[in-house]
Amino acid sequence: MTHRSPQRGRNRHPSLGPVLLLSCGALVLYLVSVSHFVVSCLDQIRQAVETTRHAYLPDAVRQQQDAANAERLHRFAAVVRYATDGEARRQAALHVQTMVLNASPSRATDTRVRWRLGARLVKDLARLRQRQDELADMWQGQAIRLCLLREKLGEGADPGGLRARVDRLLADPLPGSVRPVSNAALPKDASEVTRWLKEMEDTRQEARLVAADVRATWERCDDVLTALADSIGADACLRLDGLIADLAQQVHGLQRLAAWLMVLTFGVLLAVSVFLYRRVVRPVLAYARAVCSGDRSQLPENPHFRELHEIGEALRRDDAKPTASPTTDEGET
Repeated sequence: MTHRSPQRGRNRHPSLGPVLLLSCGALVLYLVSVSHFVVSCLDQIRQAVETTRHAYLPDAVRQQQDAANAERLHRFAAVVRYATDGEARRQAALHVQTMVLNASPSRATDTRVRWRLGARLVKDLARLRQRQDELADMWQGQAIRLCLLREKLGEGADPGGLRARVDRLLADPLPGSVRPVSNAALPKDASEVTRWLKEMEDTRQEARLVAADVRATWERCDDVLTALADSIGADACLRLDGLIADLAQQVHGLQRLAAWLMVLTFGVLLAVSVFLYRRVVRPVLAYARAVCSGDRSQLPENPHFRELHEIGEALRRDDAKPTASPTTDEGET
């Protein structure tokens, strides 16, 4: 029995294979690009986290240390201002110089200036307090003689106004206790007494000027150290704002890349949908309509569908042929 089979030597459609190959290649390239973009985004996020951890956190720790040092600097300055022990004041001034040398560098210029200015003011304050102690010691050495001179002058006549000058000095003494002097001796003549009183008045005047300088220096130092603490906080906020701006810029770049990726994805999906509809869906629908209607003219122009239709027709014709039953020779025994 012979069967008619459709011709299988026909050339396939010459453009379908390259188009499918190019489409698959483009899809693979697109998937690789998307994967690379996702990896890049994750890497940028990791870098942002690393930047936050390695750049901002050490800065935050240093800012906290600087804030603590500024508070300690203020306390040491108060020790230099109010302590009566000269050794305690000297140790406090040394601690101040050490803290200024060990302070972390700041981006803000005014913060660096306030560190140096605060250290210089504390140093000046320590020097003035040292001079104040020296003047107090000088006064203590002269006070007992002043008391003896007042007793010698008595209450009688006051030639030259010496007693009035002594009374003024005794009425406004320098701070500090008067230590007794065993070998105190009064001047021999009036000129020496006058010179001695002049020295005491000069000492008293210098002590007043030094006390005024101490008050003014302390007020300025207090203002500078208070502003230093505020500037350290402002510098920390400045660094944090810079870091947030960098992170915001990176996030903005990622958002733009994501937007372009969405546009590209929509374009690729649209192109793939159009290609599948034109190359697959529409021919299949046309083939189904042709098969259902039995009209060969409605077959799509694609040779693959025509070849498939011919194979189906050949199979149906073969099935429609009657099958012959096997013949037996009844005469044979």
